[in-house]
Amino acid sequence: MLPALLKSSDQLIVHSYLFENLVSERYGVKNAIVIPNAVEDYWHTVEYEPVPKKEGFLEIFYHGRLSAEKGLDLLVKGFYKFLSNMNKYESILYIAGEGPQKKYLERLIDDLNLNHNVILLGNLNKDTIKGYLKKVNVAIYPSLWDNFPLSYIEAFACANCPVYFSKKAGIYDFVVMDNNRLYSFEPNVDIICDIIKDVSNGNYDKSVIKDQKIFANKYNWDDVVDNYIEAYSQLFP
Repeated sequence: MLPALLKSSDQLIVHSYLFENLVSERYGVKNAIVIPNAVEDYWHTVEYEPVPKKEGFLEIFYHGRLSAEKGLDLLVKGFYKFLSNMNKYESILYIAGEGPQKKYLERLIDDLNLNHNVILLGNLNKDTIKGYLKKVNVAIYPSLWDNFPLSYIEAFACANCPVYFSKKAGIYDFVVMDNNRLYSFEPNVDIICDIIKDVSNGNYDKSVIKDQKIFANKYNWDDVVDNYIEAYSQLFP
C-alpha cells in the first residue's frame, strides 16, 4: 500500500536527503523534493521555566521519543562506561520523553545500577525542556537512524551548552552543506563515553554554542514555508 501511494503521488515532500535516498532506492520514487523541518519562534526566545541546577554535578540531557532508532541504550551504556572509567559518580543523565522502549530502558538502568544517576523524566512541556537545556552541561542525541528530528533544532536554538548529535540523522547533511562545525558523532558506546569525558574536562569549543543558534535560526517557519509555497505553485500554476 505504502509504495503504491508514494509512487502515485504527484509530488512527495520529505524532510531530509537521507529520506529522499531511502524512498528512491527502496521504492523507486523519483519525484521527491526535500524541504527541511522547522521549529516555532518560541525556541529562539529567552523565556523558559528555570530548572534548579545541581551544583558540582555533571548534567547530561536528551529529549525525544524513547524508541530503538533513537539509540538511547547506547547513551545509557556510554554514560555507564564514563562513570566506571572516570569514577565520577556526581553525574546525572536526564532522559525526557515517552515511547515503546521505556520499559527496556528502565530494565537496563536497573541492571547497570544507575537508578541514582539516570532519571527518566517522562513527557515534559516545552518550557521545562528549555529549562533543562539552559542548565545542563551537554545535550546528546545518539540516533541510529533518523530523518530531521525537531529535538535537534530545539536544542541548537536554546541550549547554553554544546549539543552533540548523530551523523545517522538526516539533519547532518544540512550541517555539512552549511559548512557548519557543530558537534556530530558516530553513535557508539565508546564515542559517547569520550564525549562525556571531554565535556566533564571542559574540552570543547565554547563558541560552538553560538554557532548552534546561528544554524537553528535558518530553520524557522517564516523561511521554510516559502519552500512549500514554491512546491505547491509548481503543482497548481
